[in-house]
Amino acid sequence: MRSMIGMTRNDLGVLRPEDLANLLATDPAALLGRVLLLNRAPFYHNALNAVVIAYEVMELQRMTNKGANGHA
Repeated sequence: MRSMIGMTRNDLGVLRPEDLANLLATDPAALLGRVLLLNRAPFYHNALNAVVIAYEVMELQRMTNKGANGHA
């Protein structure tokens, strides 16, 4: 089992593109629950690190929102 220190954005690479797009459009308050539901899907076989993925998606949302608002 990997430690949290070794986690990178590569954890998002295990998601299907359509799942990542849906997560990016999800309200942050509902994000962890949505990732947990995905994790239960047969495609993922409970192999997702849901907390790390939710965090990384929230970070991407934050960066995207900053860019959309004209902030660096």
